[in-house]
Amino acid sequence: MLCAYIGYQAYRALYKPVETVSAVYVEVDNFIRVNGCVVRNEKILIKNYDSGVLEAVADEGERVKNGDQVVLVHASEGSAEKKREAEEIEKEIEQMTTLYAQSNENFDIEKANQQIVDSAISLIELQHGKSLEELDERIEELKFGTLVREYIYRDKDGLLRVIEELKEERDEASSEIVIKNRIYASDTGYFSRKTDGYESVLNYNELMNMTPADFEKARNQHADSPENAIGKIVSDSKWYFAAVLSEEDIKALKQDSKLLDEEGKTVTLKFDDKKLPDVSAKIIKKTKAENGKVLLVMECATNIADFTKVRDVEADIVVETYSGLRVPQKSLRVNEGNEGVYCLIDSQVKFKRIEKLFEKEGYAIVKYDTSDTKSLLLYDEIVVSGKELTNKKIVK
Repeated sequence: MLCAYIGYQAYRALYKPVETVSAVYVEVDNFIRVNGCVVRNEKILIKNYDSGVLEAVADEGERVKNGDQVVLVHASEGSAEKKREAEEIEKEIEQMTTLYAQSNENFDIEKANQQIVDSAISLIELQHGKSLEELDERIEELKFGTLVREYIYRDKDGLLRVIEELKEERDEASSEIVIKNRIYASDTGYFSRKTDGYESVLNYNELMNMTPADFEKARNQHADSPENAIGKIVSDSKWYFAAVLSEEDIKALKQDSKLLDEEGKTVTLKFDDKKLPDVSAKIIKKTKAENGKVLLVMECATNIADFTKVRDVEADIVVETYSGLRVPQKSLRVNEGNEGVYCLIDSQVKFKRIEKLFEKEGYAIVKYDTSDTKSLLLYDEIVVSGKELTNKKIVK
């Protein structure tokens, strides 16, 4: 009798007449994963000197004009190092001069400390971001904040002596800089030090005339940068992302595949390389199927500075993003001609109608309408399994 009683109590505690999951809010992308290629209109810069150490004076992706200085040729590595040293000292002189001009003001020590803390926190957060330019700005802010904290109690004469000492150090470093040659931009555009040999293989005009087989052949051929290449100029802010898709890939997009059937439609590119930002892209070419393959070409008009060094890259072509409540497919039911789900509410099974937005293997995304209390709501307990389910059935 004791064993029977214990077994009965265990059964009551563990037995569940229905199995449920909570309705949660999600955002889901409908996408195709591709291995694509970045195509730009670009021209290689050729060196016109015998030897030396190169230093790019134009930033990666910086817009330059024809005739702008982009690369210096140093006589030695020591000369290049001294130039970097002189530039760092010059930045410090500028910061100290600013501090000297502000030294008559009343400083709030607590505010100065808080600014350092805020700059440090901002810097940590930006390390996980994608803007190197903003990262450099935050580093300079932190340096200046630390400088203010260090010299906050110095008198003006003391600050002036520090500035004069820094100027002497800068001049000494500058005296050891030996420049053999200067390289100038041959065209107006965006500068990059990265070359890979495909600059002459893949460009916009050739890309627009390619079949899927032509594109794959161009991508797979061996290409090397010229030995005398020192960089390149990307002539246009527009760049292109091309990839070969299978017909099955396009069909896998289900209801959204029609968005890839017309040129001019907009998609989003999300790259595997997390240093690259998401970009909006316009479909400008979709070839007819050739041996089950389709060439898709997309035009991008933003963030060229982030893509001057990129060639082959994995990406998701996001056709549509859906937001709503996630519902397991096995919980979907039809009641009196209406599609919906059963929910467990106060020990009673109740049927709630749904409006399906997107369906994928294993789950569906349904509309979330907070104004309709009879529809599926956030954290409703959705019944995924149970026997003889009917609307308003009492579950014990």
